[in-house]
Amino acid sequence: MTSRKLRVAVIGPRGQAGSCVIDELLTRGHAIVGVSRNPPKQWKHLTGDGMYSSTSVDIFTEQKKLIDIFSSDFDAIVCAFGPSLTNLARVYEDGVEAHGRIKTALLASTYEGPFIIVGGAGYIHVANRLQLTDQKDFAYSWWWTWPDEHLDYMTERGPDHRSRFISVIAVLMEWSRAHSDRDSSENDHVLCVRTGEYKLFIDTPEDPAVEAAENGIYNQDMAVAIVDEVENNKLAFKHWSWTGPIGLRRW
Repeated sequence: MTSRKLRVAVIGPRGQAGSCVIDELLTRGHAIVGVSRNPPKQWKHLTGDGMYSSTSVDIFTEQKKLIDIFSSDFDAIVCAFGPSLTNLARVYEDGVEAHGRIKTALLASTYEGPFIIVGGAGYIHVANRLQLTDQKDFAYSWWWTWPDEHLDYMTERGPDHRSRFISVIAVLMEWSRAHSDRDSSENDHVLCVRTGEYKLFIDTPEDPAVEAAENGIYNQDMAVAIVDEVENNKLAFKHWSWTGPIGLRRW
């Protein structure tokens, strides 16, 4: 853990990944700027000595403003962008286009620090050295029955965790049963638990991160791994993933 307070931009502060990353950064005393079209103006769970502020930008229409934001003296930028679910037919297309615009703005900016992108499970190499996305029937792989089982569990048990929100989202997210890729760094992100433990994998064709492709991690532990990299900056230009100790016993 660095003793120096860092100034970090988090793109996508309202999402599961982005919000957990912000919580972890604030706990460690860093200064955060949430970046999205409609970011929270204040952070509900302000902890430690951290500071939170936000700036609004439309990634699709305000390229110049996005470039200026990236050029604003950040020590690190974490991209946890996820497309809007308002129009499910455009989720994939909007996701690809937005990430392209983000990277174009980054290259046009004066920023030269670490840029951490959350997502890209399809790029993980597996045992035969092919990437996951190149596997036969990738969208129908072994976890294909998992969405039904998990959504049913979340719908039935969500209120047990005193969160009606979980049940509502579980119902709204049933579109994920459709034939689609998963834009995450591992199979499963689970809410509500922080163990502080994770196992890191550097993924290459020669040494594929097979275990990372087959296991999951809690959202909060994923945030611990990301913030560790924000502070240490040891994995630049690498594709990496992680797993953690997950299980319903911890709920």
